[in-house]
Amino acid sequence: MTRLIYNMSKKLLFAVAIPFFIELILLIIAANFNFDHLKLIHIMWFAVSTTILTLAVAFDNFKFYYLGEDDLLHLLPYSNELLLFIKSLMSGIALWCYSLLGFLAINLIDKENLLHNFQFFGYQKIISVISFLTMFNLSLLIIKNIRSPKIGVLVCLLINMLFIGLSIYLFKLSVNTQISNWIIGFSGNAQAYPIYLNILQIQIVSSSFQYSLPACLINILLTTLSLILFVIIKKTITINYLRLS
Repeated sequence: MTRLIYNMSKKLLFAVAIPFFIELILLIIAANFNFDHLKLIHIMWFAVSTTILTLAVAFDNFKFYYLGEDDLLHLLPYSNELLLFIKSLMSGIALWCYSLLGFLAINLIDKENLLHNFQFFGYQKIISVISFLTMFNLSLLIIKNIRSPKIGVLVCLLINMLFIGLSIYLFKLSVNTQISNWIIGFSGNAQAYPIYLNILQIQIVSSSFQYSLPACLINILLTTLSLILFVIIKKTITINYLRLS
């Protein structure tokens, strides 16, 4: 198992090396130079690169578990589900670390302390990444017996859109006030603070924690329900592990 984790880590590091390297360069520039348009450049780059990395992680899980690719992994004496969650754990760590680099760079660009507003990032981002990957893996299990990859990918997308929509709906139910100043993604507003629902980052112009706790609780609730449902489906339905690609 140790050897397996080492090999998977090495493969993952090669896959994410370029965006990590670019983000490190931007972090160094932010720490040492006062470049007028650096914040705009960084926001655009970070939004695009984070989206690409997230989609790459999701597609890698899709290829491995649903399509049955990566023959060497499938030959190992471990269940596909265990391997899927190990891959997800490692990818989740990589996504969080990349988000941390972006968080540090933003603070440096804004001439703030490195850990300024870390309470709006740290554990919240970890919980949201876990929530996203758990629900995405559940969607892969749900579509596993669909023999047509074209139909499978469409159903997978639909399920995950429903999961995200459910997260947003529950969040709107949980807050008592109308949120007027918000945006999905990243904002250049220094007073905009992030909350995380599933994989979505929503920037809200507020210094209050009243929005952070409901978002975290919703992610934890849906993650727990997804894990329970994953186990129930795995125990009650015969899964087709034939390679589809």
